[in-house]
Amino acid sequence: DQAANLNDDFFTLLAGELEIGDGFGELCRGPVKRPDRALQKVVRRCYRDARCLTDLVRCCIVLESIADVRKALDAIFDSSTVHHGLKDKDDEYTKLLDGSDKKLFKICKVKDRFTDQNPIGYRDICFNLEVGWVIESETAGSLSFVSVQDFGKKHVRTHICEVQLMLRSMYELKINGCHENFVEQRNMLSQ
Repeated sequence: DQAANLNDDFFTLLAGELEIGDGFGELCRGPVKRPDRALQKVVRRCYRDARCLTDLVRCCIVLESIADVRKALDAIFDSSTVHHGLKDKDDEYTKLLDGSDKKLFKICKVKDRFTDQNPIGYRDICFNLEVGWVIESETAGSLSFVSVQDFGKKHVRTHICEVQLMLRSMYELKINGCHENFVEQRNMLSQ
């Protein structure tokens, strides 16, 4: 339920932060992962620990060039923090590096498959971004996103979402049959 409630609002937030549209990129929203595939992944890859499942909410940002991929990377980095427990939060230099009072995402994981030597040839950059929010109204289901510094506070919910940055040429291959081949290969290897 949490993923379904977050899905549309996360895509709107992400598109705004990365300035998707107006000639830059296309946001392709993925559906919330089906329960049968989520269970399969928890068993096959997460050692039966559902807390490790990080791609229930997912999307792909389709870009025209490597320069556009770089621009999207910069936008993600500008909206994100990557720290884990800085020692002295009162130190001015630490505050400058942290910036979590302004950042909306925490980068949890990055997979760079552009430089990967995988013989399958699939190429993208995949981020797991943690996002936090509070529910404004239980009945209306409205939510407000909060900055990373508020993630540990009472009533703040967090979720890790998957964002893929992909060139249009690879995306066209993916949607025109190659993804089905990947799924078949993944299932044969039980991944």
